Amino acid sequence: MTNVGLPELMARDAGEYVRIAAGLAANTARLDAMRSGLRSRMRASPPCDARRFVAELERFYRGAWAEWCAGRRAVMARAANAPGA
Repeated sequence: MTNVGLPELMARDAGEYVRIAAGLAANTARLDAMRSGLRSRMRASPPCDARRFVAELERFYRGAWAEWCAGRRAVMARAANAPGA
């Protein structure tokens, strides 16, 4: 919802979901306006920008790998310095 500019529609629990849904149901003009622009908003959103999405995903994987390697090095260093090693 954030990616399409509608973060106010994100509910934190079931009660909030019902409140948001009831509010939209009671305001059909707002609902119609949201629906009419939703496709173009989605097309323009980050998840639909394949190059950007893949670049961010690759950046995440590189970061996760670097963290794993750093943790592995720390484990190996502790093992090398352990008594009896």
